[in-house]
Amino acid sequence: MAGARRQLFPEEHVAPQVPSGDTNSGESSSNTGSGGIPDMNYNEWGRFDEALHLHLCDFGADPAMFGRDAPPVFLDDDEDPIDSALADVPYEGDKLFVGRVFKSKTDCKLKIAIHAINWKFHFRTTRSSPTFMVMKCSCPTCEWRIYSVLVDSTGNFQIRQATLTHTFTIDVRRNYHKLATTQVIGEIMQSKFVGIKKGPNPGELRKILLDDYHVNVSYWKAWRARELAMDHAMGSRAGSYALLTAYLSLLQTANPGTRCVLEHESDSTGALRFKYTFVAYGASIAGFPYMRKVIVVDGTSLKGRFGGCLLSACAQDANFQIFPLAFAVVDSEKDNSWAWFMGQLKMFVNDSPDLVFFSDRHPSIYPAIAMVFPQAHHGACTVHLWRNVRDRFKSKRLANLMSAAARCFTVSEFNRIFLQIQRLNPGCAAYLLDIGFGHWTRVHCTGRRYNIMDSNIAESWDAVLKEAREFPLICMMEYIRTSVMNWFAIRRAKSHLHKGTLTPNVRKIMEKTFEDSTALAVRTICTMEFQVQEPYGESHTVKIIDGTCTCMRFQLLGIPCTHAIAAAVKIDLPTDSMVSWGFYGETWTRGFDGKIYPVPSVGGGDILDSSGGDLLPPTVRRPPGRPKKLRIMSRGEFKKKGLHRGRRCTRCRRQGHNKASCQFDI
Repeated sequence: MAGARRQLFPEEHVAPQVPSGDTNSGESSSNTGSGGIPDMNYNEWGRFDEALHLHLCDFGADPAMFGRDAPPVFLDDDEDPIDSALADVPYEGDKLFVGRVFKSKTDCKLKIAIHAINWKFHFRTTRSSPTFMVMKCSCPTCEWRIYSVLVDSTGNFQIRQATLTHTFTIDVRRNYHKLATTQVIGEIMQSKFVGIKKGPNPGELRKILLDDYHVNVSYWKAWRARELAMDHAMGSRAGSYALLTAYLSLLQTANPGTRCVLEHESDSTGALRFKYTFVAYGASIAGFPYMRKVIVVDGTSLKGRFGGCLLSACAQDANFQIFPLAFAVVDSEKDNSWAWFMGQLKMFVNDSPDLVFFSDRHPSIYPAIAMVFPQAHHGACTVHLWRNVRDRFKSKRLANLMSAAARCFTVSEFNRIFLQIQRLNPGCAAYLLDIGFGHWTRVHCTGRRYNIMDSNIAESWDAVLKEAREFPLICMMEYIRTSVMNWFAIRRAKSHLHKGTLTPNVRKIMEKTFEDSTALAVRTICTMEFQVQEPYGESHTVKIIDGTCTCMRFQLLGIPCTHAIAAAVKIDLPTDSMVSWGFYGETWTRGFDGKIYPVPSVGGGDILDSSGGDLLPPTVRRPPGRPKKLRIMSRGEFKKKGLHRGRRCTRCRRQGHNKASCQFDI
């Protein structure tokens, strides 16, 4: 059925047993947990569970990836001693000899191809079947020959006969580069993508092959080989969708309170294909009540083979740092996708007049927020609006005036700047008026924006995930989980060590504001109300009980302005008591009380729903040409160019030519 929705792991859900038909006999065992965990029996697990187990047991050195622990060791009395011995055979390097064992037929051919590339010769597979393979040198007169056969039911291949002496001429060796197929290159370069974030790009991969193996390949072959190498190191991109259901189930089991939703649809053949998935960690859900009610939403494209878009919602903690709230993988930024994402977000974000959303003015976000959060306010990112004004009206001065007007705290100050915009360009003033002052200015907004005037929070979050966006789906989600887990751990430890009433960054703002307040003259109007006069003559009224000042900074930011601090100093009132609760150190600590745990190995528990093994990736058509990796610039956006130093003549020291073409006399 199309558009079916599956809520993974409801709160009262009981884990069903894995069907016996999906298990392999002879592989069940028992284990005793550590750290106070009682003994538990591992269920038998088959190919589907084993594939997910391989995804979760990456032993890279980089903590940004997710190698955490050794895989479980199964002590099975019924295990074939021959199979056990062959499983422990180490990799013997590039050396070939009679008796060498390979883990599969494909591995045998790849390893021999790597051997041939290293020794600069070419061979042909003259005979091949599922049980044996014969390879001979491409030279008809050369006696080099290898005969390998299948040795047991596990698929291991062994060299039974071999003549490793060559009798060819140099001319025959020139075709050795033909063995450098995409599969062989992917096998060679697999180690370059284990335990690191990115690995070499196609250009760097070509240079590595030329320097280390003396093989020159095309850019497109290097590109395809790089994708294969990433699949070998991180798992198949298509297979990642089949494992997604089990992964989300395990994620929700390990992290109570986490919300995971997966939706699929049926294609013309009746097969289930991925549509949407949504993840919000329980730690983020528990910490959101201690954040200011300002959410920045944004979408960024994925760079994998199947495309898609990553939607995210972020808040800002009491120390002005990114607080990831939720993310989703959808097909694209369109109305249905954003409406579905907002609907999932509403499950733990209450709609209220105090809630404010910020976005980059994408047209699909507006109807989604209006439909799902009718009471909330929606603000436009000032940076994106600055780019639009600069591009539409070809004036950087107008864009700067718009930005200054958006950040004004008083109506009089806004009117003064907006009149300048109207005098310079009436069309620009009309354009900003049509958008609505309440949508892009601080002073006219009916919601409380605090210090947030743009979507830089979400842009910074997208920058963190820049490299992970081309990973397979599960690898990308594990990268996100590991990053958020590290952030929560670091900030939790930092907040516990902090001794002050306010967070460190708010304390710095208060210290700077106090220094500026020492030059102000304070006069008493009545109890808890004061007139504060600035050096250039302007006066402001501060009402301590109401928490207001006529400059409007106090009530809009939640942090005392210079006038409020000057008035508090006069009556010996603690300035920390005037700060909004959202900036207190206790609030900062409570926001990171939740913990994010790693996804357990499949061998350490049951898979609650293994039916997702039939889930296929979305149907996409890969466009011709080299896939694009650079982000498409939005309207008015431009890439900063670095300093370009032209050629400089070493003879006359002038630019624009070299010594050979110099025509100046010295």
